[in-house]
Amino acid sequence: MVHASVRAPNLRKGPPPTGLRPTEGLGVLVSEHTFIRRTASAFKLLHTTFEKSYRRWIAYEAKIARKATPTQSEIDAAFMFHRAIVPARQDGEIWLFRNPNRSVDAFCDLRNEWLAARLALGVRLGEVRLTFSFKGANVDAPVVPRFYDATWQYLAKWHWSGKTKPLPGTPTSFRGLEEVIASPPMLRDLNQPVLATTYRVP
Repeated sequence: MVHASVRAPNLRKGPPPTGLRPTEGLGVLVSEHTFIRRTASAFKLLHTTFEKSYRRWIAYEAKIARKATPTQSEIDAAFMFHRAIVPARQDGEIWLFRNPNRSVDAFCDLRNEWLAARLALGVRLGEVRLTFSFKGANVDAPVVPRFYDATWQYLAKWHWSGKTKPLPGTPTSFRGLEEVIASPPMLRDLNQPVLATTYRVP
């Protein structure tokens, strides 16, 4: 396929994002299933052992967000992830959205059932996504996405403006969000909280 053959040498050649601040939050919704399946080996843990630690970590984050007290096992699991020098994604690349208000929390004022559709993510009903957010200072060499940065599978969802292209059926009040592409930051650089959430399917 022509697009695939010319894509590799042209990846991440776009300009740096305008006005990106060191404290600005950059966010992504990560598939829970994919994260568990692909990250266990990076921790050198069996899949079942890693998933148990993951569940405790997410329980910790949820309790902290609602000002509840986590258990000691949840605290221990959270320390494991908060200290991890492990990429947030294992494929060498991450697409991150910018908050319209350039908030420190990438998800500020964006936490609603339409966010996945706004980001053009084809989530399934009940599919869990994780709210990963990083400070701009912790994201290495981000650039504005271009035509060749999109894989053939997602090319129809790419837009020349550098913003996401909301899925059909998304309310018009939820406009596309600016995106950047970069090497995946480390899990230790995650902003808290990290929440496991589900979203509406248009």
